[in-house]
Amino acid sequence: MLHLANVGYCTGDALLRVLGHFNWAVLLRRSLLSTFNACYKFASFASTKRMRLWSECRVELRAAAALVVCARLDTRRPVDSVVASPDASRVSSRARGDFGGYGVTTREMGAAAVWDAAARSERRRYSVEEAISARSQALGDVAPSRLDQLEPELLLPLDAWQTAFAGRWQRPEGILRLEGRALVRALPHRVRALRVSGSVWQFVCDNMSVVLAVSKGRSSSPYVNQTIREILSIN
Repeated sequence: MLHLANVGYCTGDALLRVLGHFNWAVLLRRSLLSTFNACYKFASFASTKRMRLWSECRVELRAAAALVVCARLDTRRPVDSVVASPDASRVSSRARGDFGGYGVTTREMGAAAVWDAAARSERRRYSVEEAISARSQALGDVAPSRLDQLEPELLLPLDAWQTAFAGRWQRPEGILRLEGRALVRALPHRVRALRVSGSVWQFVCDNMSVVLAVSKGRSSSPYVNQTIREILSIN
């Protein structure tokens, strides 16, 4: 990757092969996949033509070369028994500078229940036709299907949740970016707890676009991809 960045010229297909090797190497640390964004656009644009790499591509290649040493993960890590739930809102009316706010709540649970919830892949919910009505099922408007649902004990009772901190946004942004910012702000709060060092953390988020992108490790949306990069920098 450093050689390619220094040479500064390649075809789109050659760049894709390099990206493929990198993607395979970082599968255990999927958030590293968010390193590349401009490189994919360049590869699609250049295809079989040999062209000069964009400056953004060279920056991403050098960053990936430096970060590849972080592509390791201890699969025997313990699970933290505290669940955190970040959320964000925005106000359509910008009167008096009110742009909405964010909040993070936490609750103590058993490690076994947290691990059971963390082991469920959210992507599996979309492998069946009933996933289309997932929100209606959660609200009780339609009968539940064979979708994997979170155990009620993870969310109930509601009074078991305690507000960790909250605040207001200082400028208007899209809801995807705001939900991502709320998730990123919840991470330092967990990092400061010394007892959770080196453990698996569970977060409950109600924005499926953010959840699926973070689980995947990258997103075509620059706003969501920035969220994943910020999570990577904290981890």
